[in-house]
Parts: sequence; structure tokens; C-alpha cells
Amino acid sequence: MACALFVIGFWCLDLSNNTVQAPARALVADLAAPSSQLEAANAWYSFWMAVGSVLGYSTGAIGQWYM
Repeated sequence: MACALFVIGFWCLDLSNNTVQAPARALVADLAAPSSQLEAANAWYSFWMAVGSVLGYSTGAIGQWYM
């Protein structure tokens, strides 16, 4: 039962994550220069995703969440 719940929950999380990221990826691709549109869009999107991940993990590690 727990395994089935995990699979369904993970699928829902993946679906919602892709739903949020798709418009952002399309916007970055539209704003990139036409000559290197795909490479630039992927590079910029990956960069900002990494910055967001570092900031998110940092707030959990530095903050006083457990007191």
C-alpha cells in the first residue's frame, strides 16, 4: 500500500513540476537569440534552476526552523 501511495504521489509531484516549468522554458526559449536559441535557453534555464535550488536548500540549512 505504501509503495502504491509513493508512486501515485511522485507522479502527481512530477506532473505539477512539469506544469510549472513548461511556460518558463518556453519563455526563455522565446527570449533567447535565434542563432543559438536552444543552447542558450537551456543554459539560462539550468542556471536559474540551480540558483533557486541553492537558495532553497540554504534557507532550510541556515534558518532556525527546528527551534
